[in-house]
Order: sequence, then C-alpha cells, then structure tokens
Amino acid sequence: MKKTKPTPTYYAIIPAPVRYDNTLTDKAKILYGELTTCSNIYGYCTVDNKYLSEVCEISNRRVEQCLNLLETKGYIAIDTTENHRHLYLLVA
Repeated sequence: MKKTKPTPTYYAIIPAPVRYDNTLTDKAKILYGELTTCSNIYGYCTVDNKYLSEVCEISNRRVEQCLNLLETKGYIAIDTTENHRHLYLLVA
C-alpha cells in the first residue's frame, strides 16, 4: 500500500488552552497546530513522525517528545495498533 502525503488545510488552529500552556514548548504548540491541519472529519490524523519532522523542521526524536508531552497534558490521544496510528485532538 503506497503511503500518500496528507493534504493539510490552509489554516492551523491552536486553541487557547494549548496556546497559553506555559509547560508546553513552542514546537509542541506548532506541532499541535499542524495536527489540526491534517485532521479528518472524524477528529484524528494519521500522519507519521517523518512528515511532522519535515513540516515542523525538527528531528524525529523531538516530534516524539512533543507528541508525548501533548498526550501527557491531555491535549491529544494516540491510538496505535499494529498497522496504523491515529492521533486524536482532545481540545477544540
């Protein structure tokens, strides 16, 4: 199965709770915004860390750290199975 790049929307959305959370890094906030651009009508996206590292211009390791922080803070949920990963946005 060939993987296709997501078609992000023109605008990113970073809700106030995420924007004003001083415990989040700026990169984590930008990454959250990028997740909103790639989310589908069901409220999740399936982008991989490689894509996120390229568009946010950070390392794969930094992407993992940001995603873990966003998940720990309750802003996203990560549902991983053997064949896919869904990143759910929990703050609107």
